[in-house]
Amino acid sequence: MLSLPDGSNSDCSKAPHVSSNSWSSSLGGQDWFDDAIAGMKAAGVIPVWSAGNNGPSCGTIGSPGDRDVIAVAATNFDDLIAGFSSRGPAVVGTDNKPEISAPGVEVLSSWNSGDTAYSYLSGTSMSCPHVSGGIALLISGNPQLDGDYEAVKKVITENAKKEAVSGGGQTCNAIPDSQFPNHVLGYGRLDLPASAGIN
Repeated sequence: MLSLPDGSNSDCSKAPHVSSNSWSSSLGGQDWFDDAIAGMKAAGVIPVWSAGNNGPSCGTIGSPGDRDVIAVAATNFDDLIAGFSSRGPAVVGTDNKPEISAPGVEVLSSWNSGDTAYSYLSGTSMSCPHVSGGIALLISGNPQLDGDYEAVKKVITENAKKEAVSGGGQTCNAIPDSQFPNHVLGYGRLDLPASAGIN
Protein backbone atom coordinates (compact mmCIF):
# COMPACT_ATOMS: atom_id res chain seq x y z
CA MET A 1 0.00 0.00 0.00
CA LEU A 2 1.19 3.51 -0.75
CA SER A 3 1.97 5.98 1.98
CA LEU A 4 -0.65 8.74 2.02
CA PRO A 5 -0.16 12.52 2.39
CA ASP A 6 -1.89 12.49 5.79
CA GLY A 7 0.84 10.18 7.13
CA SER A 8 -1.23 7.02 7.17
CA ASN A 9 0.01 3.75 5.68
CA SER A 10 3.58 4.88 6.30
CA ASP A 11 6.38 2.60 5.12
CA CYS A 12 9.77 3.65 6.45
CA SER A 13 11.49 1.06 4.27
CA LYS A 14 10.85 3.47 1.37
CA ALA A 15 12.86 6.28 2.99
CA PRO A 16 15.80 7.60 0.97
CA HIS A 17 19.37 6.76 1.94
CA VAL A 18 20.57 10.29 1.16
CA SER A 19 18.90 13.69 0.78
CA SER A 20 20.37 16.10 -1.79
CA ASN A 21 19.50 19.72 -0.98
CA SER A 22 20.40 22.34 -3.56
CA TRP A 23 19.06 25.35 -1.69
CA SER A 24 20.19 27.55 1.16
CA SER A 25 19.88 30.94 2.76
CA SER A 26 22.56 33.54 2.22
CA LEU A 27 22.51 34.06 5.99
CA GLY A 28 24.66 31.85 8.18
CA GLY A 29 24.15 30.76 11.77
CA GLN A 30 20.44 30.02 11.34
CA ASP A 31 19.18 27.12 13.48
CA TRP A 32 15.63 26.92 12.12
CA PHE A 33 16.28 23.66 10.23
CA ASP A 34 18.21 21.82 12.93
CA ASP A 35 15.26 19.69 14.03
CA ALA A 36 14.65 18.51 10.47
CA ILE A 37 18.35 17.68 10.04
CA ALA A 38 18.29 15.73 13.31
CA GLY A 39 15.15 13.94 12.09
CA MET A 40 16.87 12.96 8.84
CA LYS A 41 19.80 11.49 10.70
CA ALA A 42 17.54 9.65 13.16
CA ALA A 43 15.72 8.12 10.19
CA GLY A 44 19.03 7.05 8.63
CA VAL A 45 18.99 9.67 5.85
CA ILE A 46 22.36 11.30 5.07
CA PRO A 47 21.85 15.10 4.69
CA VAL A 48 23.93 16.72 1.91
CA TRP A 49 23.69 20.46 1.16
CA SER A 50 25.00 22.84 -1.46
CA ALA A 51 27.38 25.35 0.09
CA GLY A 52 25.73 28.23 -1.77
CA ASN A 53 26.78 30.62 -4.51
CA ASN A 54 27.79 33.69 -2.53
CA GLY A 55 31.59 33.46 -2.97
CA PRO A 56 34.37 34.29 -3.36
CA SER A 57 34.67 36.00 0.04
CA CYS A 58 35.38 34.02 3.18
CA GLY A 59 32.50 33.44 5.60
CA THR A 60 29.83 33.38 2.88
CA ILE A 61 28.42 29.90 3.53
CA GLY A 62 24.76 30.14 4.55
CA SER A 63 22.35 27.93 6.46
CA PRO A 64 21.56 25.06 6.45
CA GLY A 65 24.87 24.30 4.67
CA ASP A 66 26.75 25.63 7.68
CA ARG A 67 24.96 23.27 10.06
CA ASP A 68 25.84 19.64 10.89
CA VAL A 69 25.43 18.41 7.31
CA ILE A 70 27.82 17.55 4.47
CA ALA A 71 28.23 20.88 2.64
CA VAL A 72 29.52 20.81 -0.94
CA ALA A 73 31.63 23.43 -2.73
CA ALA A 74 31.92 23.66 -6.53
CA THR A 75 35.01 23.11 -8.68
CA ASN A 76 35.58 23.40 -12.42
CA PHE A 77 37.05 20.93 -14.94
CA ASP A 78 40.57 21.76 -13.75
CA ASP A 79 39.77 21.07 -10.07
CA LEU A 80 39.91 24.81 -9.35
CA ILE A 81 37.36 26.27 -6.95
CA ALA A 82 34.55 28.18 -8.68
CA GLY A 83 34.51 31.89 -7.95
CA PHE A 84 30.83 31.78 -6.96
CA SER A 85 31.23 28.89 -4.50
CA SER A 86 30.54 29.98 -0.91
CA ARG A 87 33.40 29.73 1.56
CA GLY A 88 33.66 29.10 5.26
CA PRO A 89 34.14 29.45 8.07
CA ALA A 90 30.64 29.14 9.42
CA VAL A 91 29.28 32.02 11.51
CA VAL A 92 28.87 29.66 14.47
CA GLY A 93 30.48 26.32 15.29
CA THR A 94 33.97 24.99 14.87
CA ASP A 95 33.49 22.40 12.12
CA ASN A 96 35.28 22.87 8.83
CA LYS A 97 32.96 24.26 6.16
CA PRO A 98 32.45 23.19 3.45
CA GLU A 99 33.33 19.53 3.95
CA ILE A 100 33.99 18.54 0.36
CA SER A 101 34.05 19.78 -3.23
CA ALA A 102 32.72 18.37 -6.50
CA PRO A 103 32.25 19.45 -10.14
CA GLY A 104 29.81 22.34 -10.39
CA VAL A 105 30.82 24.42 -13.42
CA GLU A 106 29.21 23.95 -16.85
CA VAL A 107 27.57 20.64 -15.91
CA LEU A 108 25.22 19.22 -18.54
CA SER A 109 21.86 18.66 -16.89
CA SER A 110 18.21 18.22 -17.74
CA TRP A 111 16.32 21.48 -18.13
CA ASN A 112 12.75 22.71 -17.69
CA SER A 113 12.04 23.94 -21.21
CA GLY A 114 10.94 20.54 -22.51
CA ASP A 115 10.86 16.81 -21.88
CA THR A 116 14.10 16.28 -23.78
CA ALA A 117 15.80 19.60 -22.95
CA TYR A 118 19.30 19.90 -21.55
CA SER A 119 21.44 22.84 -20.53
CA TYR A 120 24.92 23.54 -19.16
CA LEU A 121 24.50 24.82 -15.61
CA SER A 122 26.86 26.12 -12.94
CA GLY A 123 26.42 26.34 -9.18
CA THR A 124 26.81 24.39 -5.99
CA SER A 125 23.39 23.03 -6.94
CA MET A 126 25.33 21.06 -9.56
CA SER A 127 28.11 19.90 -7.23
CA CYS A 128 25.78 18.81 -4.41
CA PRO A 129 24.05 16.09 -6.52
CA HIS A 130 27.48 14.74 -7.51
CA VAL A 131 28.21 14.06 -3.85
CA SER A 132 24.70 12.80 -3.06
CA GLY A 133 24.78 10.38 -5.98
CA GLY A 134 28.27 9.30 -5.00
CA ILE A 135 27.12 8.58 -1.46
CA ALA A 136 24.19 6.53 -2.79
CA LEU A 137 26.60 4.45 -4.89
CA LEU A 138 28.97 4.12 -1.95
CA ILE A 139 26.18 2.82 0.31
CA SER A 140 24.95 0.39 -2.35
CA GLY A 141 28.40 -1.21 -2.43
CA ASN A 142 28.99 -0.91 1.31
CA PRO A 143 25.67 -1.61 3.08
CA GLN A 144 27.30 -1.22 6.51
CA LEU A 145 27.40 2.53 5.80
CA ASP A 146 23.62 2.73 5.40
CA GLY A 147 22.21 5.35 7.77
CA ASP A 148 25.56 6.07 9.41
CA TYR A 149 26.12 9.79 8.84
CA GLU A 150 29.42 10.00 10.69
CA ALA A 151 30.87 6.97 8.90
CA VAL A 152 29.83 8.25 5.47
CA LYS A 153 31.21 11.70 6.20
CA LYS A 154 34.48 10.19 7.42
CA VAL A 155 35.02 7.92 4.43
CA ILE A 156 34.41 10.63 1.80
CA THR A 157 36.46 13.30 3.57
CA GLU A 158 39.40 11.03 4.42
CA ASN A 159 39.58 9.83 0.82
CA ALA A 160 38.99 13.18 -0.90
CA LYS A 161 41.42 14.13 -3.66
CA LYS A 162 43.88 16.83 -2.63
CA GLU A 163 46.58 16.64 -5.30
CA ALA A 164 46.18 19.26 -8.05
CA VAL A 165 42.98 20.56 -6.39
CA SER A 166 43.28 24.33 -6.03
CA GLY A 167 41.51 27.07 -4.16
CA GLY A 168 43.32 29.76 -6.14
CA GLY A 169 45.57 30.82 -3.27
CA GLN A 170 42.90 31.95 -0.82
CA THR A 171 43.20 31.96 2.97
CA CYS A 172 40.09 31.85 5.14
CA ASN A 173 40.19 31.93 8.94
CA ALA A 174 44.01 31.79 8.79
CA ILE A 175 43.93 28.48 6.90
CA PRO A 176 45.47 28.59 3.39
CA ASP A 177 43.66 26.61 0.70
CA SER A 178 46.81 24.53 0.21
CA GLN A 179 46.32 23.05 3.68
CA PHE A 180 43.57 20.45 4.05
CA PRO A 181 40.96 20.69 5.35
CA ASN A 182 40.33 24.34 4.55
CA HIS A 183 37.32 26.64 4.24
CA VAL A 184 37.47 26.86 0.44
CA LEU A 185 37.63 23.24 -0.77
CA GLY A 186 36.94 21.40 2.47
CA TYR A 187 38.88 18.14 2.67
CA GLY A 188 39.32 18.13 -1.11
CA ARG A 189 37.37 17.00 -4.16
CA LEU A 190 35.15 13.92 -3.95
CA ASP A 191 37.03 10.78 -5.02
CA LEU A 192 34.45 8.01 -5.16
CA PRO A 193 36.80 5.18 -6.25
CA ALA A 194 39.15 5.98 -3.38
CA SER A 195 36.22 6.18 -0.94
CA ALA A 196 35.01 2.78 -2.15
CA GLY A 197 38.52 1.34 -1.80
CA ILE A 198 38.92 0.50 -5.50
CA ASN A 199 41.76 2.88 -6.42
